[in-house]
Amino acid sequence: EISLGLVGSEMCIRDSTYSISGTDEALFSIGESTGVLTFNTAPDYELTDPVADDNTYSLTVTASDETESIDQELTVTVTNVEGGPVFSSAETIAVNENQTAVLTLTASDDENDTIAFSISGGGDSASFSLTGGVLTFAASPNYEVKSSYSVTVTASETTDINGASIESPNTTDQTITVSINDINDAAAVSYTHLTLPTKRIV
Repeated sequence: EISLGLVGSEMCIRDSTYSISGTDEALFSIGESTGVLTFNTAPDYELTDPVADDNTYSLTVTASDETESIDQELTVTVTNVEGGPVFSSAETIAVNENQTAVLTLTASDDENDTIAFSISGGGDSASFSLTGGVLTFAASPNYEVKSSYSVTVTASETTDINGASIESPNTTDQTITVSINDINDAAAVSYTHLTLPTKRIV
């Protein structure tokens, strides 16, 4: 619930009760005795349904007592609070030894901005490479040498939905733990070439 804390001096009726009506009344609730107005569901600036295209809501608040009532027309405007990128790719993953593939990073934000990725830290950052969101090992890991790795990646907003550069981009870090699966190595087979002496029969 989002409290708008309505009802002030303009609607001052002693021992009054409060109700709402109007275009968007179904999206709100009001305390009958307190006059506290709340959204039933937190609004999202980016959504146009049920929010109007201009992100405004209209309703009428009525304060009543036993003898009279007063109406107040109310317009509620939703303003944008820009959110940072949210990762949807895994924080933990297990991969087989002797291969370089790890995972493809994915993230998005509620403004549909373009997101870029970078390696930003972690104890094993030097062991990884990152190209276009595809995270790989720089060299194939060996379970017998090291069985777990940690790397921190950063998702950064770069351009908005219209392709314009974002002057103050939001960023989000994610620490990824990569476990290495032990794979049975193929048995090594070696051959020894023997040259046997030959006996000449006369």
